[in-house]
Amino acid sequence: MNENSIGQIISDHAFKLKTISAYDKKVLKNIIECRTEAIGSRIEKCDCCGSEVILYNSCRNRNCPNCQGSQGFRWLYKRLNEALPVQYYHGVFTIPKELRGLFLYNKKVCLNILFKSVSKTLQQVAKRGCKFLLLVTIRPFQGMQ
Repeated sequence: MNENSIGQIISDHAFKLKTISAYDKKVLKNIIECRTEAIGSRIEKCDCCGSEVILYNSCRNRNCPNCQGSQGFRWLYKRLNEALPVQYYHGVFTIPKELRGLFLYNKKVCLNILFKSVSKTLQQVAKRGCKFLLLVTIRPFQGMQ
């Protein structure tokens, strides 16, 4: 496989996707073309031996694992160094797959309902004497962006 093996896998199987948003099509196109001649290239030449190598440009899409994977690890490492030395629990509230279409068409109302549900759940936990701090991050699912 080429340097962009993930792009090749997506290219080989993307036709199986039944419904896909314009945004997702753009992301997939970027990943498929990442580090290929489609985005362009440059030639690097060794100062010592004079040998040349073609380096293909990256797509720089934030969803591309070829481009952004190492940046994600750097971000995570920095966050781990900022963590307080206290016991904590990580809770994830996931939107069921069956409701995702509804969220796509009415994000504001649906996210408001989700946050109220999470709030009520955590208020029940607080009644048991637990103290907590809530940090909310929305991780978009396919088509939500």
